[in-house]
Amino acid sequence: MKQRVQNTIMAASLLVLAGCMSPTWEGMSEGEIAAWKDIGFDASIAQGWRNDGFTPDTAKGWVTAEFSIDEAKDWSGERFTPEEAVGWKQGGFTLKKAIDSRAKGLTPVQMPAAPATTEESAAAPATTEESAAAPATTEESAAAPDAE
Repeated sequence: MKQRVQNTIMAASLLVLAGCMSPTWEGMSEGEIAAWKDIGFDASIAQGWRNDGFTPDTAKGWVTAEFSIDEAKDWSGERFTPEEAVGWKQGGFTLKKAIDSRAKGLTPVQMPAAPATTEESAAAPATTEESAAAPATTEESAAAPDAE
C-alpha cells in the first residue's frame, strides 16, 4: 500500500512538472530572441520555426505572406520564395501543380493593378470574359491548375 501511494505521488509530481515546462528561448542569442519577438513570436512559436530551419528573417517572409509553418516548410522545401509561392497560390495552383508548371518553365500570370478610373468607369467591372477565366501561366494557359 505504501509503495502504491509513493508511485501515485511520484506520477502526480511528474505531471505537475511536465505541465509547468514550456518552450524557452534556450539556445538563442539575445539578438535572435529580439528578432523573433519583433515579428510577434513567443518562445514556443519561434522554437517551432527555428527547429524547421527558419531564421527570423525567413519566417517573417512566410508569415507576412500568410503561410502556416507547415505550408512554409513545404513550399520552401521545393525552393519557392514566399513571393513566388504567393503568386502561385493566388493563381489557384497547389504546390504540386506549381512544381510541375515551374519544371516546364512556366510562371503564374501576374495580374496588373487596375488603373485609376473616373467615377463613371468605376461603376462597371473592368474585367473581360477572358480575364475572368481560370488562371493561366505566362507561356500557355494549358498549365492552368486543376483540382487534385
